Amino acid sequence: MPSYRIENQDYFEELAESPDPNQQFHAIRIISRILERNRITYGILGGMNLFIRGSNRTTQDVDMAIDNPPQMKDVLDLFNDHPDIYRPENRMQWGSGVARVFVKIDDVYVQFDIMRKGREGIASIPQNLRESVERTTASSGSESFECYLLAIEPLVKSKLKAYHERESLNDYIDLVYLCTNQTVNRRVRATSATINESWRLGFLERVQQQGYAQEPIIRWALNLDRTSSPQNKSAAGPPSGNNSQGGSHGGGEPKDGAMSQDGQWTYSARHKDWYHAHSDGSYTWASERQASSGRQASSGRQATSGKQVTSGKQVTSGAGSSNGGGAAYRDGQKSGDGYWTYSAKYANWYHKERNGEYVWASQKN
Repeated sequence: MPSYRIENQDYFEELAESPDPNQQFHAIRIISRILERNRITYGILGGMNLFIRGSNRTTQDVDMAIDNPPQMKDVLDLFNDHPDIYRPENRMQWGSGVARVFVKIDDVYVQFDIMRKGREGIASIPQNLRESVERTTASSGSESFECYLLAIEPLVKSKLKAYHERESLNDYIDLVYLCTNQTVNRRVRATSATINESWRLGFLERVQQQGYAQEPIIRWALNLDRTSSPQNKSAAGPPSGNNSQGGSHGGGEPKDGAMSQDGQWTYSARHKDWYHAHSDGSYTWASERQASSGRQASSGRQATSGKQVTSGKQVTSGAGSSNGGGAAYRDGQKSGDGYWTYSAKYANWYHKERNGEYVWASQKN
């Protein structure tokens, strides 16, 4: 029965610092098969949940919720006969409700944080866990199998709560993925109105500070666009002048979030432009629509294929390379000193620290 004592936990954590996705998937398959064989409900949480769904953000460990009953000890006892699973030795090691388990794959260990349902904390786990998970196919390299993930609805609530409490960059990246991915963001919108509004507003404020070009679709996914039922009405035209509901600043620029009189357009003060969010998760800018008809946008700016988010490209800490002649940066392009990497998705430069955290250039400017 492989096990470890509390004084050996740091040693195992060091061995589990750098598993690759294939090793993680292999370990998930081992753990999930044991739980399913014993009919124990579980759900994968956090970053690994999103990685399995297609996010590009890798994660160092695997968070997993389990049903309760059975007791944590009974669950851990199920791993006793497996030669490559190292479980905590005594009850004191999971007194907080989290048991740290290590699975040996080749010469690397994969860390699992196994939590009981109903546990509160940074990651809230639903009481009705059986009804809050969904079966999904996980694929990485030659590894392909089915497992249970926490469903999108409780996942986005957990992520917004976590971001509200710790403002982690990883939670930010995960929430951007949930709000902008067209396969899931309609489900995010369907449930977000039931989630604490201050959590949603806090995340949206960070998006605005980052100058992220997809702010409108994130606002839409979070039910903060003041649009009760956006429809893909291609015939609807953009507003002209200050033809809006919601007021303006002394008859000048409309307020952020103001609606056009026909209810089809929402004003973005950051981009100084009107946008329409479609039901499929895409959006249209008024300036782009008017430019395609040969007209100048009402804000007086020449419409382009997208908004220029300059705050994400002003890298003063050593990132100064470009494609030459002011051309757009390539995704994955390195700065001249090799410190920064450009993300075309976020229109921003970033540096990945050794602990896995990301530092964005716009935060330093």
